[in-house]
Amino acid sequence: QRRPSSGIIFTKFNVVPMGSFSKIATKVDNNNSGSSSALSPIIYNLYSDDSFSFFGKRSFNTALNGFLCCLAEAGESVVVRDKTLEFPHRIVDAGRGQFTIGGLPISYNTTDGEKWTLSLRHFLTNLKWLVAYATRHVDR
Repeated sequence: QRRPSSGIIFTKFNVVPMGSFSKIATKVDNNNSGSSSALSPIIYNLYSDDSFSFFGKRSFNTALNGFLCCLAEAGESVVVRDKTLEFPHRIVDAGRGQFTIGGLPISYNTTDGEKWTLSLRHFLTNLKWLVAYATRHVDR
C-alpha cells in the first residue's frame, strides 16, 4: 500500500516533528562536498527554552526563519500545480537567511512582541491555506 504524499521537497531545511520539542535541520549535500568526511546538518530548536545566551535568541530565530522558508517552498510547489492558489500573506526572502511574512519579520524580538505575534498569525493563516489545499489534493 502506498503512503499519501504531497510531493513537496524542501531544498534548504528538513522539519523534524517532535511534538512540543520540534526541530529544524539544515540540508546538507554530501555529494558536492570536496572532503571525504560526511557533513552533519545543523539542528535548531523550534522552541525556546528561556535559557541565558550571550547571543540572545539567535538559534531560535534561525529556526523560525528556516520554518518560514519551508512554508514558502511548499507554497511555491503548490502554485506550480494550481495557479489560482496564492497565500494571503506574501513571504519574502529579505536576504542573509531572514524572511518576512506580510511585511513583518518572523524573528523574535523581546521589544516588539505585537509585531512578532502578528507575523506568527500570518504564518498560521498561510499554513491553514496549505493544509486546506493538501487535504483536497493529496495523492491518495
